[in-house]
Amino acid sequence: MLRPDYIFSIWIFVWYILYELSIIKYNPKIWLIISLIIIIHYILLLIYYKRFYMLFIFVIVNFIIKVLPILSLYNTKIVLKYFIFGIFLFIIYNFWLLYNNYNAIKVAKSFYNALTYNKINSPLMTFINKLININK
Repeated sequence: MLRPDYIFSIWIFVWYILYELSIIKYNPKIWLIISLIIIIHYILLLIYYKRFYMLFIFVIVNFIIKVLPILSLYNTKIVLKYFIFGIFLFIIYNFWLLYNNYNAIKVAKSFYNALTYNKINSPLMTFINKLININK
């Protein structure tokens, strides 16, 4: 399973929480939207491979960490400096991966392999899966 710090969507979600707590002044709305657009690829792959249970969990997780934050930021403006802050965050994320002998390509391959072999490898998806199967 991937560590949470290897998943950029979690970094964006943490950024959103820090923004809502007024710890960071840069709005993550544009990056939430970009990450929501990117997951469409994974949703299509999940449908293609007929991984409907995994799709269900994936949609729940992404609804919580992307859609709800986007809705809460609906009336906020998107400003270039917010986008640039996200670029710097993405650069820091990539340095973090390199520091840990990992990279974004390995992360993408890990997601693709998990999808292909019907394995849940995301910490948030694992948590939701455990909640669903708590009485089994």
